[in-house]
Amino acid sequence: MTDSCKTIWILNHYATAMFVSEGGRHYSLAKEFVRQGYSVKVFCASTIHNSDECIPMEGERHKKAVKDGVEFEFIRTRPYGGNGIQRILNMADFYRGVLLRAKQLPRPDVVIGSSVHPLAQNAALRIAKRFGCACIVETRDLWPASLEEYGIIKRGGLIARIMYVNERRCYEKADAVVFTIEGGAHYLKDKGWDVGSGGAIDLRKVHCVNNGVDLEAYRRNLEYEVCTVPQLLKNGKAKLVYAGSIRKVNNLDVVVELASCMRGDTSVEFIVLGDGDERETLIARAEELGLTNISFPGSVEKKCVPACLAKADILLLISESQEGLSRYGMSQNKLFDYLASGKPILSNLPSAYSIINEKGCGVERAFSDPLDMSEQIRQMLADKRSLTTWADNARAAAALYSYESHARRYLEIVNRVVKEDK
Repeated sequence: MTDSCKTIWILNHYATAMFVSEGGRHYSLAKEFVRQGYSVKVFCASTIHNSDECIPMEGERHKKAVKDGVEFEFIRTRPYGGNGIQRILNMADFYRGVLLRAKQLPRPDVVIGSSVHPLAQNAALRIAKRFGCACIVETRDLWPASLEEYGIIKRGGLIARIMYVNERRCYEKADAVVFTIEGGAHYLKDKGWDVGSGGAIDLRKVHCVNNGVDLEAYRRNLEYEVCTVPQLLKNGKAKLVYAGSIRKVNNLDVVVELASCMRGDTSVEFIVLGDGDERETLIARAEELGLTNISFPGSVEKKCVPACLAKADILLLISESQEGLSRYGMSQNKLFDYLASGKPILSNLPSAYSIINEKGCGVERAFSDPLDMSEQIRQMLADKRSLTTWADNARAAAALYSYESHARRYLEIVNRVVKEDK
């Protein structure tokens, strides 16, 4: 550790789930920061996103817990369900609560404000201004661009315009900007916000630190945990596996249609691991079609994911079309677990800066229909040499996206902005 930085604060509303599962971006990065001698505090909400569970606060406004040397501060927030007004109020609770809590604590050297929602970034900027310390704004999801893309808010409407103004100002005020997508600078240029386009954002302070995988934990879990999904046990059939959330944006209707297209092929079966508000709908649709070659076993513990992925023949990365976002690159968390599994990947979402295509880890392209995609699956399964090559390349690519290497890159950015701030 250099003398320029000793204390790092990370504001991520949704890091609560990372604390519970002992994994994820900021849990893994913070753990590596601590190993390098830094003191790290992660601020997150008491509620757990996409869950009815929460951290019991026992009437307190904040609560502290420590794991792997990383200190977590839970900020009391109201429960919510879905994406309505209660979720917005939950975000506001976190914003107010973290500002109040920060006033009670000693000065950090740098504050990292990480989206999804922008209030974490706004809070980080306010805290950094109060303490006179450096601030890094991190974007893991392009709000409001993604909200427009999914039809949650009106494209070009008043809410979107207000959010874009706030987004631009956050980037302008930050000492550094970190995107988890490789096309962050491209995005800023398209918006005309960079200096070269007449804006105020110097692209020299814009960086990419992608999502990744904790290879040490992944390999440990692979060695000591077992696959808990009976559908993944060997039965002579090729396993086409999806693992992740089951929500509308994941567009898993495609997998049901694939299973329908391939129902006559008794050597192939589809397994959809995970949970979400679309799971029951998909199960009902598969039953309506009389499909016996697709199953939805539900969620598995994160520590068991490596053992489950190891049973797959091809891993599926499925999503609905996101042309307005994919031009800047994609950074789905599940992709990096897929890479670590050393299994070939098939994706229906072509994107700029494609890791799958650039690193030769499988096939990523647009498909005209499920029949086209089912034919691609048959071709992949028949090409044993390519299956081996894709698997080897995926395993090699995982090392490039390990959180150990990401942490080293991030700390270079941290120490640079802290040095410049002083």
